[in-house]
Amino acid sequence: MDKERANGGKGIRIQVLSSAALICEEAANVFVEEVKLASVQKYKLVFILPSGATPILFYQRIIARWKQEGFDLSSVLFFNMYEYVGLAPTHAGSYNQYFHTYFFADLLGKAKGVRP
Repeated sequence: MDKERANGGKGIRIQVLSSAALICEEAANVFVEEVKLASVQKYKLVFILPSGATPILFYQRIIARWKQEGFDLSSVLFFNMYEYVGLAPTHAGSYNQYFHTYFFADLLGKAKGVRP
C-alpha cells in the first residue's frame, strides 16, 4: 500500500511505492509537472541525467507522456552526469550514446528545445 507523509512540514514528500514501475511512473509525473510549471512561470530547470539500467523505465515514461501531451521541454537544461575522457560521443560505450539511445532519440528534432 502506498503511503505519503510530510517531512517536518518542509514540503518534502516521502512516498513508499510497491514496485519499480510505480516509482518510475510517479517520478515521471513529478518531472512533467515541474517542466510544465517552469514553462508557464518562465524559469529554467536543470535535469541531471543518471545512467544505467535503473532509470531506463523512468525515461520511457517521460517519453510516453511527451508523446501523449507534447509539453514544452525548452525550459529544461539536460546535464549528463558522466562521460569518459577521450571517448568519442558516438562510441557505443559512451554515456552520450547511452542517453541518445534511451532518452534523446525519441525527442531530438521533435520536442521544442531538445537538441544534441
